[in-house]
Amino acid sequence: MKVRGVNLGNWFCLEKWMKPELFDGCDELDEYGLLTALPEESQRRLKEHYETYITEKDIAFLAEAGVNLLRIPISFAIFGDVEGRVGYIECLDRAFDWAEKYDMQILIDLHSVRGGQNGFDNSGYCMLCTWHLHPEYVEETYALLERVVKRYAGRKAFFGIEPLNEPASAGILEGNRGRYGQRYPERVAPSEPIPDEFIYQFYLEVYKRLKPLMPEDKVIVLSDQFDLGKWDNFMPADQYPGVWIDTHKYICFSEGAIEESGGYAAMDESALGDDSLSGSEKSKEALGAGIGYAAEGSALYDDSLKNYLALIEDGFKSDVQRAAQFHPVMVGEWCLVNHMKAIRNAASPEEKAKYYRALADAQIAAWETCEGGAYWSYRVDNEEEDRSWDFRECVKNGWLTYHL
Repeated sequence: MKVRGVNLGNWFCLEKWMKPELFDGCDELDEYGLLTALPEESQRRLKEHYETYITEKDIAFLAEAGVNLLRIPISFAIFGDVEGRVGYIECLDRAFDWAEKYDMQILIDLHSVRGGQNGFDNSGYCMLCTWHLHPEYVEETYALLERVVKRYAGRKAFFGIEPLNEPASAGILEGNRGRYGQRYPERVAPSEPIPDEFIYQFYLEVYKRLKPLMPEDKVIVLSDQFDLGKWDNFMPADQYPGVWIDTHKYICFSEGAIEESGGYAAMDESALGDDSLSGSEKSKEALGAGIGYAAEGSALYDDSLKNYLALIEDGFKSDVQRAAQFHPVMVGEWCLVNHMKAIRNAASPEEKAKYYRALADAQIAAWETCEGGAYWSYRVDNEEEDRSWDFRECVKNGWLTYHL
């Protein structure tokens, strides 16, 4: 099965930019801040949000759109046994019921752990990366993963589990220091990047504990930390069957790699962006070239369709094809968001759709050379954001189809 997936982002792990109304009356940027600032009201809001944000109608829509896998981010609070947090395990149970009804698979993705693993807002803690510095937090994570796998491994819809989303390398944490450090200065000093050796040992221990609990055809999906090449010789497939690598490929955060010639210039990890940037941070003005955008007028900036297609073909596709020689690879997050003038200035919806569809078809074709990909994200309830973040809009407007 080639994965033609969608992320159900912002359901169980909040991202303010995706549904700002959940943060009404609070100027915090992350879920931890919301729960701290409005403890009773935020829990009331979250209970309602969990019950209503994704329903069976949404899963039916996704099935009709050709989606065969749901990547569902979860947090360490899933079981309702974390003080000050709202549990939602029954909602995930229902998601499995719906997925099985519509013949879909679920990849459970642990997106948020206690203490934070990357400093992105999608971890629940902007700028905080201390999870790995507390052995009790890490042990809590192992126990949580075991509990989740035991609950769902026998379900028809269970595809596998991703034990940790986007653990921070030095480059990623440095980027978040620039992004959130002034807002949360008290979180800068205690935060440290996760060393390679630590994450290697974490993944090995996860495999040791979880693989015996899972049917042979289920997978453990390892985040690549925005560095796909460094996993080539780690946990070789012949010794560790059932291990996949997850890489995240965003054209909107890789535009600095587009050259006027139409070629592809590789960037180091500190220039890589992420889905978690919120609100105006997604604008080119706020991010600047350092996060992957090339400023208009610079030698690198050329937003023609041919250069985006070259980025996808010569950059993304080549990257996943090469890595797929060593492990099964999936693109766990991708999207259509970009800054192409031709789209912004399109004279008609049909003209705009032509450009979006070209970008979509090229990316889907690229992901077909590995195990497939999952769109970020299913819904974004924020009209100020680019509507191509929202998979529903992409389908309704003819910008994207999985019916190839």
